[in-house]
Amino acid sequence: MKTCIFCGQYPEAKTKEHVIPRWLINLTGDSKRFATFGYDLESKKAREFSFDRFQFPACDQCNEKFSAMEEKSKQIMLHLINNQPLNNESFSHLLTWFDKVRIGLWLGFLKLNKNKFGIEPNFHIQSGINRADRLLFIYRTSDIKDGINFFCVGTPSFDFAPVAFGFRINNYFFINASATFLFSRRLGLPFSAENYISDTHRGAVGIIQGGLERIITPLIRGFRNIAGTEIYQPVAMRAMVHDKKYRTYYDNAYCKNFFALEESMLGKILINDSGNIIHYMDIASDIWVPTVTLHKSDVYKHVAKGAIWFQNYFNNEMVNGDYLSGKYKRNYKKLMLIAKIVNRRLIEKLESD
Repeated sequence: MKTCIFCGQYPEAKTKEHVIPRWLINLTGDSKRFATFGYDLESKKAREFSFDRFQFPACDQCNEKFSAMEEKSKQIMLHLINNQPLNNESFSHLLTWFDKVRIGLWLGFLKLNKNKFGIEPNFHIQSGINRADRLLFIYRTSDIKDGINFFCVGTPSFDFAPVAFGFRINNYFFINASATFLFSRRLGLPFSAENYISDTHRGAVGIIQGGLERIITPLIRGFRNIAGTEIYQPVAMRAMVHDKKYRTYYDNAYCKNFFALEESMLGKILINDSGNIIHYMDIASDIWVPTVTLHKSDVYKHVAKGAIWFQNYFNNEMVNGDYLSGKYKRNYKKLMLIAKIVNRRLIEKLESD
């Protein structure tokens, strides 16, 4: 049964949702231009059609609900690609928009690929945004102009968990990643000592611990960033905020410096300033603008390899599949093996080009 890409239910008063919104398609070139959308696993050929056709079922009410979000996102993105000042609230909204696009690409490619691995989505756009730590690494180049590219989507690793992807909008490139407690521990905030998946829940949280109440840099250990702006936003888990037992972990001055939980579970925007993690200012500032302009070949490779790195980091370091049983464990191990092989070959190809 076709389901709404926003709510996951059968579409009421069905419409179509453009995963890459119309305003962005028009901003970056001809809306009728053809692009490659992964590979058809049956014909083993590149899947090509126009951006305008990259759309999926949605409820009319859901579509209308998110239209206001898109209009605001458009204005923020126009400021960004023109190197204009942005404030804390703008980046928070932009990260929510990246959640929407990333999850939409995940659901869209599951449909395009006929869900080869039998993934059962346990969230859709509406329930998947604003629910986990998230980051945005921003890069710019001066030797290309109009266009859109997205990197490392529709792969087995992304199918299993849409935690990271790369995105290009004209001369700006982005690495976007989001996962439960992705960097909360190193921010000194409450975290889970172990994320596990079970037969009935994917991405469930294990043992919750109080934070160390100090920042350990870098926030993402092992990832080598090049000449890009690093934006971070911690996100408190809904279950922890609403459960009295876990809420106590946040009832201290240190956590309240990052969260106003009475208003939102979204934490304050943070930026890496010469190795120091600081709060982004509330007033509009151009501190976010990358100070180095990269060559297009360098940034293409870095963004693609970065998205793969975060996917591997989540699958290999952040998730424990030992609690699965029977066929679930066999399927999980098979998918992880295929994901690892595919990602390794993608890295090899990037390094050889």
